[in-house]
Amino acid sequence: MGSRGVLDGQIIRDYYPLFRPVNLRRGKAGRAAFASLNDAYRLYQQCYEVFGRDPREIDAVLRSYRPRRTHQSLLHLSDLHFGVPGVSDKEAYLSARLHEIAPTMSRVVITGDLFNNPKREEATAFHNFRVSLSRLTGKNTIVISGNHDQKWYEVGKSKLGELANLEWSKLVIDDEMQCVFFCFDSSRDADLSRGKVTTKQMVDVATLFETTAVTQPDVRKYLHVALIHHHPFSFETSQESWLQQLLSKFGLTDEYFLRMENGDEFVTWRAKRGIPLVLHGHKHVQRHVKKGVTYQEGRGKLRRDVISVGCGTSLDVEDYPLSYNVLGWDPVSKCWSTEVFADSGDGSGFTQQYVALNTISDS
Repeated sequence: MGSRGVLDGQIIRDYYPLFRPVNLRRGKAGRAAFASLNDAYRLYQQCYEVFGRDPREIDAVLRSYRPRRTHQSLLHLSDLHFGVPGVSDKEAYLSARLHEIAPTMSRVVITGDLFNNPKREEATAFHNFRVSLSRLTGKNTIVISGNHDQKWYEVGKSKLGELANLEWSKLVIDDEMQCVFFCFDSSRDADLSRGKVTTKQMVDVATLFETTAVTQPDVRKYLHVALIHHHPFSFETSQESWLQQLLSKFGLTDEYFLRMENGDEFVTWRAKRGIPLVLHGHKHVQRHVKKGVTYQEGRGKLRRDVISVGCGTSLDVEDYPLSYNVLGWDPVSKCWSTEVFADSGDGSGFTQQYVALNTISDS
């Protein structure tokens, strides 16, 4: 991908099986079925009901067995910046790709900077794009806002715009995927392009989750995913743009203006709440980071791994590669995968840049 698309983190090559097979064999025909442990009991009960009768009945039960689909796929887009000159030229190309893959996805999330300025025409362009995606998947596309969606970047302009019309929720529960999405607005309480998630935001989202868990206790077992626009782990990129080069003459980098102010606090909060995965955008660079977080719990200390996945920019803003991520999730094995795809911007094709496999671990 070149210097602009460098991904941090070592590729994890460990293989995590999606299920352990249970071989159920019976009958003169010797027919067998391989079932996950979750399905094995149900299949055994069906065989037991016809046990002692014609062996062909057991064969019929095994022949009719179809494993339940457990694998889920999540499409992650970010930083579309509708309204930027030249972006519309790439929209048709990206949409063609999405029309191919989106119907196979369980859900789509977009992590901010949906349009470049909070103007009606730019918001409308994004709205049409979002509706099209939702039709392809059959589910509402989950979105959060970025700094461009609510702040004018012209001198003398104040914070205003189309944020209220985005129709986004602080907590989204997908029972089919067995996922809970904790949604944050990291731009609301920060200056310039920086990010921040206040204690109030964290408490508000946690309250919504705990209230839901009272009547739906199973949600505690779901995969918990945080959606945020800003990157919780700061990082530097190569100084290639005119602004980056200008800042470097003063001993500064663009990270000074783009960073998340309380990233460490937010990461620790995630670890304590058992949110192992965060998806973000903002810096237009695809990134995968896995870190262990140690925190105080009572009189002892606990350690949890947290993973941060950045999408980049899905519409080639500022000549960065067009990018999207696909996350696979299997509720049975508690494993998920991350695949990163990019096109250099010349239409040469989206190719896989990076892959990682992970599993939920509490210690």
